[in-house]
Amino acid sequence: MAKKLQFRRLIALTLFLALAFAGLGYRLVDLQVLRHAELKVKARQNTQKEFLLNPRRGDILDAKGNLLATSVPVKTVCADPTLIGNQQTVVARAIAPLLQVNENELYQKLIPRTRVNEKGRTVTNQYVRLKQKVSVENWQRIQEAMSKISFGVDEKKLPKAQRSFLNDLRQKAIFTDPVDDQQRVYPNQNLAAHVLGFVGTEE
Repeated sequence: MAKKLQFRRLIALTLFLALAFAGLGYRLVDLQVLRHAELKVKARQNTQKEFLLNPRRGDILDAKGNLLATSVPVKTVCADPTLIGNQQTVVARAIAPLLQVNENELYQKLIPRTRVNEKGRTVTNQYVRLKQKVSVENWQRIQEAMSKISFGVDEKKLPKAQRSFLNDLRQKAIFTDPVDDQQRVYPNQNLAAHVLGFVGTEE
């Protein structure tokens, strides 16, 4: 009787181990063979990133070393309308003069707009380009203006969610592209323009 019980336990243990190894084997085949291509793409996305960095265009000097043409870094100022809510008027009034754009046109750009993406889902735009070729100094003024923007309410009395929304608006709603652009500058204006040529803008 005891031997039969031991034999049954041995068979049960053998079956359990066989099922466990079969499950493990199936999982390995699933990951390494059946889903190999899908997981390979995901792994590459997590480990490899591509950055496009534009090299700085070189300076042009005359025979005496005087600067005829140079390049300075500039910003592309953008906005995330989803972080602005219904405060387009306040934001447009604060930064339109600094961007040197029409306040009404800026207001229109700051309005959230929805569209249907390729998957059939309705999404709201989170990226709007407001102006290119903005100097670093002017961008700093825009940041300062956004940090000091007033919404005409006592924010200390607002609920935490609304205070968080206004803080995000000040800090994140207006931003710049991660890679700086360049602007060609000619210190002597039109001097030797027929030799130096000019740099155009490619959208």
